[in-house]
Amino acid sequence: MRLALLIGTCALLWSFESVWPLQRYRDSRLRRRLPNVALTVLVVLLNLALSFAVAAVAGTGELTLLNVFLGIAALDLATYTAHVVLHKSSFAWRFHRVHHSENEVDVTTAFRQHPGETLWRVAWQLPPVFLLGLPFSVIVLYLTLSTLNAQLEHANLRVPERLDRVLRLLFVTPNMHKVHHSRAQRETDSNYANIFSIWDRLFGTYTRSADLATLRYGLDGFDEPRRQSLRGLLGMPWDAGWKACATPIMLVLTMSMLAGDAPKRTVLFMCPYGGAKSVIAMSYFNRLAERDGLPFVAAAVSAETPYDAVPENVAMFLSREGFSVESFDPRHVTPEDLESAAKVVSIDCDLTKLDTRRVTIEHWDDVPKVSVDLPGSASAIRKHVETLVKQLESKR
Repeated sequence: MRLALLIGTCALLWSFESVWPLQRYRDSRLRRRLPNVALTVLVVLLNLALSFAVAAVAGTGELTLLNVFLGIAALDLATYTAHVVLHKSSFAWRFHRVHHSENEVDVTTAFRQHPGETLWRVAWQLPPVFLLGLPFSVIVLYLTLSTLNAQLEHANLRVPERLDRVLRLLFVTPNMHKVHHSRAQRETDSNYANIFSIWDRLFGTYTRSADLATLRYGLDGFDEPRRQSLRGLLGMPWDAGWKACATPIMLVLTMSMLAGDAPKRTVLFMCPYGGAKSVIAMSYFNRLAERDGLPFVAAAVSAETPYDAVPENVAMFLSREGFSVESFDPRHVTPEDLESAAKVVSIDCDLTKLDTRRVTIEHWDDVPKVSVDLPGSASAIRKHVETLVKQLESKR
């Protein structure tokens, strides 16, 4: 019944899109949507297979109005949380960007989902089902409502703004969700809710509106036809179509290994002698990058003649902070270091003797001298590093 409802609703909305479109698209709808249809088939088959896992943890309690209300609310909150983490985790984002790389959003976008994301979402449904002992019928009801609303909120339909404003007081509406598909990072990282809009309002992730008629959908760098093919979409988590998972089963077996598969890019910290400020910055950065799952690793170098070793007072200070630099040897920066780094930071350096013409360098020249105020210097560096990590996270 759910499958028939899905197909019927999709066909109905597809026909309405031709009559009341929000945006008019140039390409052939059928040719453009074939990869989405193929992904929909995969999502449906995988959900059917995983329904046995959900049924295994479902409760056998009495079906009451309270159970229905609490169950739908709990499952929707879990779905909201899973969606937020899909955006905040660099690993999970690799899979979710298949959905966001769509540059012409319509009803078929609702199920443009990588099998890896399907596994992720089902995994987040299991805890509330188990902890609350939700009957399987409540789960089916929630998934049915979620499916219907997903199709509606992605449909390329012109919805009267006044009606949309009233409905979004409680529910996620098409106009509200379209903002989430914007290319603007600030708008993409908002309006995560699935059925009830209250979650975005409650947790401060709500964006009221945007100019929907001119809103640009998709992700920069993912517009090429090869990336929009079924092969490209399945391989998008690894940025290579030939690495696409042949089946959801293969994906389950390889997901744990692929978590650290992406090569890490270098953030290069330079200070005059390569053994103090740059080492402090490197230590703080690597800790935060590992915590947030960023695909970056820091390196410390000197812009002038390097120290023979990290100064003892700096090594002791970092040791108290939980770092060890015993095996670190200060070294001079090389042209290869500058050219290969994803980000280069100068901390109070004289760069006149270096060829930096083809390198963009960020300057942190407000850091106190280590020899005068080591704690103050470390504090200033830590604040800069925290800001840098947030910038890199927003551009992942």
